[in-house]
Amino acid sequence: MSGINPDRADPDPGDVPEAPFDSGCLGCLFVLMVPIAVLGGIAAFSSDFAGILADTGARRNPVGVFRIGPIDIGALLFAGIATWEAVKAARRFVDRRAVWIEGDMIRFHPTVRRHPLPLHALTVITHEAGEIKSILWLEHGDGKRIKIAMVDQDAARAFVAEAERARAALTFG
Repeated sequence: MSGINPDRADPDPGDVPEAPFDSGCLGCLFVLMVPIAVLGGIAAFSSDFAGILADTGARRNPVGVFRIGPIDIGALLFAGIATWEAVKAARRFVDRRAVWIEGDMIRFHPTVRRHPLPLHALTVITHEAGEIKSILWLEHGDGKRIKIAMVDQDAARAFVAEAERARAALTFG
């Protein structure tokens, strides 16, 4: 177990119930976003590159439209968003736990940007699965919903069942 954080290692079946992110989706997203961020960064600071992209014959090409001096603001914004998504995908790939139950709280990965939620505040938890997408929906309070996308499908189904059992144990316990 050298080099692995024991708090983040894959759990034994008796450990904390969790739904990890789907590493296949994250890997594809990361591989896609890094080159897009690099190309956007080059386009933002190189008028020659922006000119080449503008001459491609695309109907509506935003490159070169928002230029302030030598910097293309549109391309820079695009590169920033792509970089943000690549960093987020990398963080999720390193620490795959999307959501987990710890005691009487549901905790979220930092990139989900949610505070821990008391298990008793959870009203509905569902899993939406498709061919590619897999989304975990947690409803709480006044019908507010938390969406956790790109979760592992099998683990998400098991997590829904575990969350329902944990909620029932709190109610009847």
